[in-house]
Amino acid sequence: MSLGHKDAVQLLAKHDRPVPRYTSYPPANHFHSGVGACEHGNALEQLEPGAKLSLYVHVPFCEHRCTYCACFVVPTRRRSIAEEYLEHVTLEAEQAAARLGEKARVAAVHVGGGTPTYLDPGQLEILFDALRRSFPVEGTAEVSVEIDPRVTTPDHLDALRRCGVNRVSLGVQDTSDEVQRAIGRLQSRDETVRFYELCRERGFESINIDLVYGLPHQTRQRFERTLTDVFDLRPERLSIFGYAHVPSMRPNQRAIDAASLPGPEERLDLWALAHETATARGYEHIGLDHFAFPQDDLVRARKEGRLSRSFMGYTPHGDLKVVGLGVSSVSDLGRGYFQNLKKLSEYFERLERGELPVERGWLLSEDDVRRRHVIHEILCALRVDAEAFKARFGASFEASFPSELERLADFQRDGHVRISSQGLEVEPQGRVLLRNIASVFDAYLQRGEQAPIYSRAV
Repeated sequence: MSLGHKDAVQLLAKHDRPVPRYTSYPPANHFHSGVGACEHGNALEQLEPGAKLSLYVHVPFCEHRCTYCACFVVPTRRRSIAEEYLEHVTLEAEQAAARLGEKARVAAVHVGGGTPTYLDPGQLEILFDALRRSFPVEGTAEVSVEIDPRVTTPDHLDALRRCGVNRVSLGVQDTSDEVQRAIGRLQSRDETVRFYELCRERGFESINIDLVYGLPHQTRQRFERTLTDVFDLRPERLSIFGYAHVPSMRPNQRAIDAASLPGPEERLDLWALAHETATARGYEHIGLDHFAFPQDDLVRARKEGRLSRSFMGYTPHGDLKVVGLGVSSVSDLGRGYFQNLKKLSEYFERLERGELPVERGWLLSEDDVRRRHVIHEILCALRVDAEAFKARFGASFEASFPSELERLADFQRDGHVRISSQGLEVEPQGRVLLRNIASVFDAYLQRGEQAPIYSRAV
């Protein structure tokens, strides 16, 4: 952050309001049941030849649900459910691949959750074998898995390496005992360090660590210790997310005493501290909640114009279409989003009938496509090139968004963006406000949508 700490906190406070994370546009709360299996199948069949794909597999199971968690999970200790689930994910992969034919190749695979290592080592190998049987996964593909160090064994890690996994993302959140007790997730500093060393010994090319600020009983001193603990490990990437307390939507969060949460000013201070510490330790701010070392592919991708953003966060692979497998997963096939059923029994039943298990989705209008492009460019390229916009859409950027550019005047006066005939560029001090700047181009938010359903900008 080019600003001093106090100025940075004041800047963040001025613009702190609920806005979407823009892992999709429109955001997923707009998806509806009028888009289903038929539209999904058509989109798969109509995918252009030579398209590159990213596979996302959702493994929803956890032994118990943490109190802070906002992910879609199925808490259960009934291990037999995993085998049945794998059989149906395999069936879904086969059905999706049959619709695709042989016109696409897979450049990235990501397995998330839930807890992917709820599956035992043998089941993980079965899953990856099934994916490679159904889809042509490139030899150079980035293959990543989200890992909970508390339940992942050395045998799990060995199996993942045999499966070709080259990047792992470790959930840490906070290393303070007090914070961990409050969120129902106990993982000691020593446990984190030992597990990180196990990953290094197995030669994973890249390790990401997830942290969360704004958690109950999280103070500046405790979070500063967490940052020191994690930065001393020197992972290639860091994701530092803001906790969204929405107990009305996430009943498990009712176990958290709202009075124990950092106040708005404290929360902003924690984010500013994280940003400053990451920069001082040699990390580059990719955007929003992602940081990486200068030699990391995310940094190279941003400089080369191939950085992209999806439901998995920032990716270095450019414009990949996403095929989601498993309950609740989302496919992004360019002109449409398709989200799977969330109830296991319905997901199983739909696949057994030979149907794609889509529950809801969204087909993009021409206006959606233009706005998604602008929002994507702000979040990933930090600029919108007016000439490139006109070449792509046959219309002037300025003429397409006159009211939006007018609403950006405050950001321009404060030195956060620069608007010219060449387009729009985010200035260095405006990079902490990317979601706010992008939200100006969100037609649904500007129509008076109830913003509190989204997390705060910081």
